[in-house]
Amino acid sequence: MPAERYFRCGDVDDLKKKMGELLEKGLSEKDQQEIRKNIEEKYNPSTILQRRINLPDLRGKLGQNSRAND
Repeated sequence: MPAERYFRCGDVDDLKKKMGELLEKGLSEKDQQEIRKNIEEKYNPSTILQRRINLPDLRGKLGQNSRAND
């Protein structure tokens, strides 16, 4: 992302300023497509489910380890 899209963490005035500038300037077609692609990848239910399926089942492993220490 371009530097002008970042704002200082916890600085509401900076966020307000950057959002105002972005609204005035608008987004190029390329930026719009990139944002749309990122949102679709991050929030697509099929993608989320696939990531969840690929996660190791840490609950079972943690449970086994804690019982071994009893």
